[in-house]
Amino acid sequence: MRLSVVSIPVLDQDRALRFYRDHLGFGVHTDSPVDDAGNRWIALVAPEGTKDVHLLLEPADDDTAVLMARRHEQGIPTTVFGCDDIDRDYELLRAAQVVFTMEPTEMPYGGTDAVFEDSEGNLICLHQD
Repeated sequence: MRLSVVSIPVLDQDRALRFYRDHLGFGVHTDSPVDDAGNRWIALVAPEGTKDVHLLLEPADDDTAVLMARRHEQGIPTTVFGCDDIDRDYELLRAAQVVFTMEPTEMPYGGTDAVFEDSEGNLICLHQD
């Protein structure tokens, strides 16, 4: 087995697409309608790394929105993105108006983490080993 698609809940697919594409540099792999309600299959590829693992911007329903808010209140990131130079990426993302809730910090489990908020209220951890 291998990792193929990782989903992240989003409240507004268009807004999330703009954030991940324009602020984080993700590329669009697929953007296709999936139902009559206007939901789309939006699969993105990271600016670095393998192109066969996709980040899916999955529409959140009401129950998922509640879970998203609870995770945010508790400071629990929705996912983790790896990087090679966290200080460089932290500064580049801040310059791109990305809001961080935690600056680069050495972690007791190893490596350095920084946490930012995406356009949908998800906390995203940026990690360097």
